[in-house]
Amino acid sequence: MSEIDEILGTNEKTNNQNNWKEQQNKDRQEIYKLMDTMASEVGNNGIKFKEYLNIQSRFSKYSVGNCLVILAKAPTATQIKDKKSWQEKGFELVDNANEIKILEPSKANDKVYYNPKCVYDITETNAPIKENAIKYSDRKLLEALLHNCDVPRKAVDTLEDGSIGSEYNRDNNTLYVCKGMEREVLFKTLSQEMGNIEMKGEVDSDIKSFKSYCISYMICKKYGIDVSNFNFSKLPQEISELREPKAIRAELETIKNTFEKVNTRMTDYFEISNKEKNKTVPER
Repeated sequence: MSEIDEILGTNEKTNNQNNWKEQQNKDRQEIYKLMDTMASEVGNNGIKFKEYLNIQSRFSKYSVGNCLVILAKAPTATQIKDKKSWQEKGFELVDNANEIKILEPSKANDKVYYNPKCVYDITETNAPIKENAIKYSDRKLLEALLHNCDVPRKAVDTLEDGSIGSEYNRDNNTLYVCKGMEREVLFKTLSQEMGNIEMKGEVDSDIKSFKSYCISYMICKKYGIDVSNFNFSKLPQEISELREPKAIRAELETIKNTFEKVNTRMTDYFEISNKEKNKTVPER
């Protein structure tokens, strides 16, 4: 080391930067490997598939890959933040806190990079765990589910085949909803048809029906509707026979994106409703 380098600490700084980059690359590859491993498990195991849907419904803004990582590292996680964010909230990590390394997208020079980031579930902090689920009335949930749905609706006594439920008819672009359905049937069938409406550009098929079924499960799970009658013990061949983790993740991506469209409309409705409710009544 030259005298100037020694004074400036140039070599030490360069070594530290190189070590940091090397560790980042190592962590990144390990995360990608874990994503692939979990994608394969989810695609071949109905129980794991259902657990993945549970996580994606709780973390709707997270990518499929990061939800797969959470499934592997902390399947019961409910609130995730990095250390700094928890500290800004006034909380500290517990001793030997279990970290979850996910990939955080960042943009530089018109390119998107994915960098490893350590996050922690609320159970790894001293923050109090509160009930997060907000209870909405059936009317509010129904209004939210139908919010900004541009398909005409028609209330009927029974569907065309004589059954009770909801059905989107793509030929006449109409959503038929039976009157007086039980709560679980109403939200299960209607949320499923919301998925079909979002995917109306796709050809009707078994895999499309399954994806809508998944979206219904996720909506019901998120908003406290009974999901005990959903069954994922047998996955469709279009998923179970996939061998490439990337292909499985692509199918999960379609489910995630469609769910997010439906859920975003619902959360938009709740935000609008809350703002109207909180408006101050002007003084007379």
